[in-house]
Amino acid sequence: MPTENKQAPTLIVLSLKHTHRRHKAITLWRSDDSGYCWKLSCAGAYDEARVLERLGYYNSGCSNLAVPADLVERLSSEVEYDTKEFGICLPNNADTWAQLLACVIRPTDYEPKPEYRGCRYSENSMWMKRKRCEQVNQVIRIIADHGRRFFYSQTVNRYASMEVDHRGKVWFIDDYSGKRVFTHETVWGGRWRGFSHGGTLRDLVKEFRDYISTGEPLHPGYLGPERFDDSNIWGYDEAGVKSVREQAGALPVFRQPVAEPA
Repeated sequence: MPTENKQAPTLIVLSLKHTHRRHKAITLWRSDDSGYCWKLSCAGAYDEARVLERLGYYNSGCSNLAVPADLVERLSSEVEYDTKEFGICLPNNADTWAQLLACVIRPTDYEPKPEYRGCRYSENSMWMKRKRCEQVNQVIRIIADHGRRFFYSQTVNRYASMEVDHRGKVWFIDDYSGKRVFTHETVWGGRWRGFSHGGTLRDLVKEFRDYISTGEPLHPGYLGPERFDDSNIWGYDEAGVKSVREQAGALPVFRQPVAEPA
């Protein structure tokens, strides 16, 4: 029986460069790189393959972003985009941008800083949190590829990962259960339902969460904590834990040794 070909998503390109704080609508690209518009009906639809070939052009982060067209359609509403000129547009506000930034086609080389009324940026901006989350996921992969392969489920052939939602909250995607686990404290106790690992790895995930949220790097001692007999509480073999410490410890997630002055 023939299978249906899954259609690649259509994208719309947003212009950060031409969207200013005073604008009520987000500026969109017209088709074929031929200018800009506010109204959704005038925006161009771009194929995913075309955008992926030139990510630095269509999705740099500093000037432009490519996002799914269906998301843009859902978020659009009637806006007075110019004096007494109304149309279906993307509202230029914090809520709209939060949802758009969560669905950018690929991570950007530069931090997107859209301008809208009330916008503020800091070291704990959404982009910085997602950048730190990528670094944590690199660490998770390194841990999962050595020793006892924590954070990897051979049963379902899946790695664990972490992600940041549109509110800036951090979630853990369990390798075995596949469930999204909310990592922050909650009024109902934060039971971590779906988390398939023990307390030691749960504590490590909490440390990863705090790094993603604040940017404060971890002590390298979290990588295969040592016992008094030179073994480690993870039960990794000597070669495995050494590789994890060398590879993961070199990433910004962990404190780096301070070079002594010559």
